[in-house]
Amino acid sequence: MNPTVYFVASHKNPAQVYRLASTLRKGSPDCHIVIHHDPKGEPLDPVQLRAINAHSIKPALAVEWGDITHVDMILHSLRWIQQSLDYDWLVFISGQDYPVKPIRLIERELHDSRYDGFLRGFPVLEPNSWPAREGHLRYYYRYFKLPRLPYYYRLPAPIKALLTDLRKTLCAAQPLLTIRLGPRVKTRIGFRRLATPFSASFKCYGGPEWFSLNRLAVKYVIEYVDRQRRLYDFYKPTYIPDESFFNTILLNNTALSFSQNNKRYVHWAKDVKYGGSSPQIIRTEDIEALRHTDAHFARKFDTGIDSEVLDLIDRELLNRSV
Repeated sequence: MNPTVYFVASHKNPAQVYRLASTLRKGSPDCHIVIHHDPKGEPLDPVQLRAINAHSIKPALAVEWGDITHVDMILHSLRWIQQSLDYDWLVFISGQDYPVKPIRLIERELHDSRYDGFLRGFPVLEPNSWPAREGHLRYYYRYFKLPRLPYYYRLPAPIKALLTDLRKTLCAAQPLLTIRLGPRVKTRIGFRRLATPFSASFKCYGGPEWFSLNRLAVKYVIEYVDRQRRLYDFYKPTYIPDESFFNTILLNNTALSFSQNNKRYVHWAKDVKYGGSSPQIIRTEDIEALRHTDAHFARKFDTGIDSEVLDLIDRELLNRSV
């Protein structure tokens, strides 16, 4: 049995990345730890990485959230892993993830599995967990980035409200053009595509990009992209392509078998204590939910907000016998 690869994509908080890698190393002394750290963030210390015996992807690619660069980073890293390491399973996690099961138990479940991967995905045009038409708006339009308005923040609140209402009215009045904006992405204008690669036999799938795949599935992804460059070109101007690109390639392959449970715990629920609808930072009061999940990893953690929860996980969840 070959070692498991833990592929970590990180962009901030080096101390938290070292802690994650050290926990993986302690739980699986023979595993491969591969880290891609965004060069825009505070750099990782090579001495620390050597002490953990972790590989660092070089050159690292700068990633912009919601952009094709996230897909590029994953493909770049998968190619290096496939060419450089012997492994049976690859687990893709972020630097803000943390195991909530003993590592040996995680690896045993992967190796004993009848699946080729654990990957959540759903046809974006069918009812799913995203808001209505979200998948259609993301992946059936070609987007262009708009320049930032340098003095937008100086506009009076009524003018900003009027511009927001105009945007919503324009997008709702016709199906050919849409405008997307958000706190983490540059404003984009999208135009409805005249043709797509999708059909009844090749559906567009959406879902989280975090997955666990065996070597055969990773090999298939790389070879598919090499053969079908047109699919990559199609996704390049879409909106948040990493939440569809790999899911679409893999879940349309009927020769491979996937569990829809990607073994990740994420707190998505809107909560007045935490605010917002993006993934919540997991805190000590969430430990009970972590005790009962069947997930392998949970996200997101932030030691700058609550580091004690990781201490609890170490003591109560990772040290039990398997």
